Amino acid sequence: MSRKEQYKHGASGTSNIRERCRGQEVGIRKQRREKLLNSKRVRLEEVAEELEEVEYTVEQVKQTSKALQVHSNDRLSLLKTLKKMFAQGSGLVEAFLSVDNSLRCLVGLLSGTDPALQLEAAWCVTNLSASIHEHCLLALKHAAPYLITYLSGQNAVLQDQCCWALGNIAGDGPECRDTLLTQGALQPMVNLLESPVTSVVQSAAFALSNLARGPGANTKLLIDAAIAPKLLHLLSSCHDNLDLLSEVSWVLTYLTASGEHEVLLESLGIIPNLVSNLVNVATNHPNNGPTITPLVRCLGNICSGPEEYVTMAIQDGRLLPVISHLLKSEHRHVQKETLWALNNMTESEGVCEQVVKLGVLANIVHHLHSTYDIKREAVVCLCNLAYRGPAYCQDILHLGAFPEVVAMLKSHDPDTICLALGFAEMILRQTKNGSRIFEENDGVARLEALEYHGNQTVQQQANELLETYFYQDTEQQDSGEQDDPTDYPTWRLNTSEEKR
Repeated sequence: MSRKEQYKHGASGTSNIRERCRGQEVGIRKQRREKLLNSKRVRLEEVAEELEEVEYTVEQVKQTSKALQVHSNDRLSLLKTLKKMFAQGSGLVEAFLSVDNSLRCLVGLLSGTDPALQLEAAWCVTNLSASIHEHCLLALKHAAPYLITYLSGQNAVLQDQCCWALGNIAGDGPECRDTLLTQGALQPMVNLLESPVTSVVQSAAFALSNLARGPGANTKLLIDAAIAPKLLHLLSSCHDNLDLLSEVSWVLTYLTASGEHEVLLESLGIIPNLVSNLVNVATNHPNNGPTITPLVRCLGNICSGPEEYVTMAIQDGRLLPVISHLLKSEHRHVQKETLWALNNMTESEGVCEQVVKLGVLANIVHHLHSTYDIKREAVVCLCNLAYRGPAYCQDILHLGAFPEVVAMLKSHDPDTICLALGFAEMILRQTKNGSRIFEENDGVARLEALEYHGNQTVQQQANELLETYFYQDTEQQDSGEQDDPTDYPTWRLNTSEEKR
């Protein structure tokens, strides 16, 4: 078997390449996602004058803890001070827990009959559970059952606080999340999505997003709890409340990430609702990254499904101009998320046509001058477009993308090199001037440097490009014989079907 035949990929080979590329990027994207979303949130006073920073000491925390255990009329003010102490970090939480019976006293006030003390105790648990894993486990064991019970009560302010605390506990990780589900936190929390109090709905959505996120999350439990109609109702009615819209969108992001509930969510109208909200926020609040991010992520998940979903997303002509605008966002994570979503959308020929027609391609190429992570997303998108044929390749060449991608062949990362090689192969195969531009940018020298690369795949691809496009047999050149361009690998390095 010749080297060329070893390199050629049939349909199954191309599928394997796509699957490998998706798998290699999943871990990176998950890490980036965890940094982007803070799964635990300390709650501070909402009154401006109470936000003045006071640096508390370990000794002050211990004294407060001891005083709290003394029956007096000062307990309410002590709890208000304690919640501020907990907001200053795990060290002060540890100081509180080091005092004998401190946690028992706090939980006793939470489970008592005084509504004011219950609320402040729940607030203390909220900030305590935003601390380290060990502290969160204590909150889960000793306080969570009471917090769950109060979700079904009549005190909306306490419901709000308990949802926030449970959201922090669930955000600690799979262990706490799954324990809360076992304890029965899900259904009363879903019910609170219909609360007439907006802050309660928002806190419930935050907690539900943490119940739906992370490795092994059982999103079917949420669907079985009839969460989908409630979320879609909120999505269609909370346009003016961006904080609530953000929380609802995160829950939907995790539900769409599983790939199991797309049919149901589509039947409830999620696609036009997402597009409408994204257009509204991006147009009127273009710098609101916390709201734009989950909307883009959720839409990207949906568009990694059947092509008909992509068609539905772009059919009214509003989405792609907004996508183009978001590619120029001042927030780097919005740029990355938008490129990722666009990668999934370019599964559709109609999207590819509009990307060129509307000038979106120029904004994609612009990101080749950006940082590594954004550049890589841009190259994947260009690969999807180049796969569509010579006309797209010429447009890409015209905008000057080729030299920037060729420069990536110097990368120390084999995956990045393979991505650049795949892009180069499509350009070289489908254009007449691609080889000249490649050579002018030292592409051949870089291919030769990769012939003995430590990664076998890189070696093979580099050698095949040299043999096919630059080391052609002299007799073949003299005779004017040309290879059939369809006789070489067909690359498509997209991220379709990858969800977040």
